[in-house]
Amino acid sequence: MSRLFRFLILGLLFCYNADAQVTLKLTDTEVTEGDQVEIVLTVADFGQITRMDFSLNWDTSFLEFNSIDPENILALSINNFKRDEVDNGAIGMEWEVIGAPSINIVDGDPIFTVFFTAKKAGTTKIDLSDFPSPVAIVRTTNSNNPFDLRDLTEDDDFSGGNINILPSSSDMVSPPPPTSSTSAEDIVFNLTTDKDLLCIGEEVCYQLEVENFDSIISFQLPIAWNK
Repeated sequence: MSRLFRFLILGLLFCYNADAQVTLKLTDTEVTEGDQVEIVLTVADFGQITRMDFSLNWDTSFLEFNSIDPENILALSINNFKRDEVDNGAIGMEWEVIGAPSINIVDGDPIFTVFFTAKKAGTTKIDLSDFPSPVAIVRTTNSNNPFDLRDLTEDDDFSGGNINILPSSSDMVSPPPPTSSTSAEDIVFNLTTDKDLLCIGEEVCYQLEVENFDSIISFQLPIAWNK
């Protein structure tokens, strides 16, 4: 009874819709110019798969390829990736089960992570393509009946990979200082004192008062008196 229960749980864990497409999804992300970009590829409906080949392309004016980190879930290694064209914005993945049962993966499990450097601000996208490795996904319902799935470039089969790159703080332009409608003719300067009559030798203090002194950056004011 206990053994049967464990078998039932295992079957539920790897169940999938045999009529469904294998779907690939890349994470969407937002970074700042100059930062590292991490894009994770996950899969769904990945049941009884014996082969998976495809390529990813990107705009090299926005993204500089750094590295790729395969997960152990498919026993992938760096040798499964064609990296000759990364300087031209393309990388291929080629994986196949040889001499072993087909592979089942739980929906949402990551396959690999690609690392880039964000070169400039703007929006860009990583796309699925046939270069340098043509798309080929093979699922087998039994050892004698393999069949290719439909083109993965359909909207329902491939999604994500959208990247929004924000400008760095050094690239941000400070707004201009606010302009003022006040002109030099509108400013009024007054010299005032609390003494109307002075004696010889007596000290007197004057105060400088202004009107309409709004958003003024600098000013010069000559003051003259009779000796």
